[in-house]
Amino acid sequence: MATINTIESESIQTGTALAPPIATIDAWPSLDPTIPFSLQSTGITNINGVLLVQGLFGGLGLQSITGLSNLLGFKTGVGGQLNVEPSQNNVTPTSNSASPNGNLLGGWKYNGSNICAPCPSDERAKINIFNLENSLNKVLNLRGVSFSWNSEVVPLKAESQKSAVGLIAQEVEKVIPEVVVTETIENQQLKTVEYQNLTAVLVEAIKEQQEQINSLKETVQELSTKLAECCT
Repeated sequence: MATINTIESESIQTGTALAPPIATIDAWPSLDPTIPFSLQSTGITNINGVLLVQGLFGGLGLQSITGLSNLLGFKTGVGGQLNVEPSQNNVTPTSNSASPNGNLLGGWKYNGSNICAPCPSDERAKINIFNLENSLNKVLNLRGVSFSWNSEVVPLKAESQKSAVGLIAQEVEKVIPEVVVTETIENQQLKTVEYQNLTAVLVEAIKEQQEQINSLKETVQELSTKLAECCT
């Protein structure tokens, strides 16, 4: 079987045409032993620039459209170091791609809800610092509940989680308004509880309760001592 190593041609045209071809095709030896040649096409009809087909697997441009309509997916792989900022609200990846390192810039949403990011606890980022007071009384006025999600208000949440436990934001707002915020969830404004911020209130509540326990211990010890003295 003969093997062709080189093809040189000003232009190649197949089929019937009314005019000479306006593009050229050059065939070069390929590094892949299973593919004898790789084609490098140039010209208007070759889509190099018009539809931007380039790259190792030809996966940018024709198979991955980015820009005005911001469509992401099909055969697009994202990985390594990548900094991206959202400009559209309807980007829908069609395949899962691992990205071990990278930064998300700007505000991102998942099913209409904001994606939470770590809140800094560094002292340098805070001013007007005061100790919490009456934390135990505030905790005692909170009500923990079990509930089911309302499918008419949050259909996505109701579909993914049938039952849950938590607090009622409106009730918490009356006691600790600092931990209640309003956010866009499933395309509507709903009150949410920043549960992570309740930790500070719980810590101070435990400390207040421990002070009461220590005080009771001292009282019991004093009464026990007096009782022992009376009996002797």
